Amino acid sequence: MKHGTVSVGAVELNGPVLTAAGTSGLGAELGEYGDLAELGGVVVKSLAAFAWAGNPAPRVASWGDSMLNSVGLSGPGVDAWRRDYLPALTQANARTIASIWGRSVQEFADAAAGLDGAEICAIEINASCPNLEGRTGIFAHSASLTSEIVAAAKVTGCPLWVKLSPNTPELVAIAEGVAEVVVDGATGHQDANLPRGVGGGEPVRVVPEPLLVDPLELDREIRGGAVVLGIEAVGLSTRRR
Repeated sequence: MKHGTVSVGAVELNGPVLTAAGTSGLGAELGEYGDLAELGGVVVKSLAAFAWAGNPAPRVASWGDSMLNSVGLSGPGVDAWRRDYLPALTQANARTIASIWGRSVQEFADAAAGLDGAEICAIEINASCPNLEGRTGIFAHSASLTSEIVAAAKVTGCPLWVKLSPNTPELVAIAEGVAEVVVDGATGHQDANLPRGVGGGEPVRVVPEPLLVDPLELDREIRGGAVVLGIEAVGLSTRRR
């Protein structure tokens, strides 16, 4: 079923329904199940400027009626993705949004630069990444750091979206800050802190619980993301804010 076109800032999409980064692969994998051109857009798995193996196994485990995942942002890197995956999306006439991640401001700039000139309609900046430059937490929990990585990604002329995190009291200030840096859209959500026993929908990183424990290395704790149901309420609350 075709929908009318939808505009998000300067980006015109084929409809209102998009895939979520990390849930639908790196390329045209979902084309086996339908026409990708009928989706509003395909948001691919987050990419770094370099190839990244991700976390070692185990990567998934049952958690009651839900699931934990700890994939670790594995991917081929921007250059290999452009060579090996993007052509199939272009051939399918998909509206492609490339999601990027990094552990420093420079790594976000490098990932964005690697996409310059690519046949994509927007770049999603996955701000829910750990900051390894000696400052606090993850980028998406700081207005100044989120603005820094958005500004760094402007090395390309491609429209920019930023993925924000709901589990920070600074969400509104962060959103206002990135708007001042001229971001074209905001997506969410990536992170949510869930206390033990809370069920919740979309893959999210949970800090500090729950934990995935490797049965072969019982002293190895792996923090994972919860795929649960009640997280939809967090998303609606975030949208209202």
